[in-house]
Amino acid sequence: MGSKYVDTTAIMQVIGCVFNNPKILEITDKYSIVDEDFADPFHKTIFGAIYKIHELGADKINLQQIEDFLNSRPKAAACFKVNKGEDWLMKVSETCTPSAFDYYYNRLKKFSLLRAYDSYGVNVNFIY
Repeated sequence: MGSKYVDTTAIMQVIGCVFNNPKILEITDKYSIVDEDFADPFHKTIFGAIYKIHELGADKINLQQIEDFLNSRPKAAACFKVNKGEDWLMKVSETCTPSAFDYYYNRLKKFSLLRAYDSYGVNVNFIY
C-alpha cells in the first residue's frame, strides 16, 4: 500500500456491503468495482474472492465459501490468513452501512482515480 491516496474506510464499507449483498455487483450501469480500486493485496484478495464466487452463481456469500475458494489459491489464502481475514471480514460485514454505499463507492472510485493519475506522474496534490 505505497500510495497516500487510499481511503480505508471506503474500502471497508464497499467490501462489507458487497459481501452482505453481492447483487450490488449486478448493477453494472451504476457500479463498476475492479481490482485496481484496491491498493492493498489483502483487499484485492477478499474482493476478488467475493466477485468470483458471485460470478460463479452465488447470490449469498459466507465466510466458508471465501475460505473454500481461497484454499485452491495458496498465495491468496496465506494473505487472507496473515491479515486475519476472517475477523476483518466479519467486522466489516457487521459495521458497514448499506444506506451510505453510494457515498463510499464514490470515494473508492475517487481515490482509485487519484492513484492512477499519481502513478503516471500527474501532481494531484491540489485535488487532495
